[in-house]
Parts: sequence; structure tokens; C-alpha cells
Amino acid sequence: MQLNALSYLSLNGNAITEISPIFRYLPALKFLLLHQNRLKDVKELCYKEFAKLETLDLGTNKITEIPIAFVHFMRNLNALTLINNDLEKLPPLLGNHKKIRSLTLEGNPLKTIRRTVILKGTDAIMGSL
Repeated sequence: MQLNALSYLSLNGNAITEISPIFRYLPALKFLLLHQNRLKDVKELCYKEFAKLETLDLGTNKITEIPIAFVHFMRNLNALTLINNDLEKLPPLLGNHKKIRSLTLEGNPLKTIRRTVILKGTDAIMGSL
């Protein structure tokens, strides 16, 4: 198998502490699952090489911040899971992302988002617009 054709990568439950720069060399990557690790930040995902990523699961980690640049580089992201992290806020630009249809945030100490919005989920909120 050639790595440049890899589109789905699941590294769930591996006690990973940082996102490897090698992921930038996977040009066909569309699904990246990093659930239940020990990640503290996602700065490594803020590169143009991740523009094709459609699904990203970062749930159950120790992430404290989503950088503003994240929204800019994740142009095709339509599903983002951030449950059970240490996020207290999100970049406001995330609300203007044109493709995100699923955003799960439960289990974070978010202070700027009403609890009812978090509990309803993206589908309920988008359906009421």
C-alpha cells in the first residue's frame, strides 16, 4: 500500500501526546481519528496539507485550544468531534465554516456557548435556521 493513497487513518486509544508532522505527507487523507489519546493541541493540523480532511475526531483528549488558523486550513471539514477535552472557548470563525455539518462538544468546560446549544447538536440547530 502506498501512503500517498491513504484516505482513512484511525489511531484511537494509543496514548499519543502530539500530532506527528508526518500526517502532512498523506495527501489523500480524508478521515483522521485520534479519539482517546493525550493530545494537548492541534497546531500541527494548521497547514494547507489538511485541506482535504473531511472528518476529524479529537474526542477524549486534553486539548485546551482550537487555533483560529485551524478554521482556515480545514476547508473541507464536515464532521468535527471535540467531546471530553479541556476547551473553554472556540474560535468565533468556526461558526462561519461553510462545510461543517456535525460539531460535537459535550464534556468541555465551554463558557461562551449556551448549554442548550451544545446538547441539541448541529443538526437541530442548523434545521432551525
